[in-house]
Amino acid sequence: MKRSTPFWAKAEGLTERALDLEFHGVHYKSYVVAPEAELGTRPLVLVIHNYQGLKGFDMDVAEYMARLGYVGM
Repeated sequence: MKRSTPFWAKAEGLTERALDLEFHGVHYKSYVVAPEAELGTRPLVLVIHNYQGLKGFDMDVAEYMARLGYVGM
């Protein structure tokens, strides 16, 4: 999935990666952005996309959540 227009400069200390999941035989694609592991465990914020599926906007929201100290997925 390609990111949309960058809203802000690249953040230091964030880890981002694509994640493939399988549930009841159905494959899903997701995107996870998290703060540094040294900060300890962080709460997860699940970003739900609309009917069109995962888009760059959803990825930007996940990054925004990570910048606030959560794990955005």
